[in-house]
Amino acid sequence: MIIIMMVFAMFVITYSNLMSSDGGQQKLKALSMINRTIQETKSTKVYADSIFKEDGLSVIRSVNPAAGSGSIVTLTVKVIDTEGKVIARHDEIFVK
Repeated sequence: MIIIMMVFAMFVITYSNLMSSDGGQQKLKALSMINRTIQETKSTKVYADSIFKEDGLSVIRSVNPAAGSGSIVTLTVKVIDTEGKVIARHDEIFVK
């Protein structure tokens, strides 16, 4: 039983170290920020470009009208880190 507990503890420590060293947590945070930005854009109906910073990451929202239609827009949300590297990006087309 003790050996099983020791092996399990070593596995948990190794897993914890791998997850914290990987960019997975940062990517999950970026995806959460993207989803929140999309929901805010749709609920407030403010279709304007914006840039804001949160937790050391920059969120860039870009809204462009689709060609030939005034009611259809393309929403692009990108999250970049302090080095300018794009962590996550989402493009969506919807009706105003």
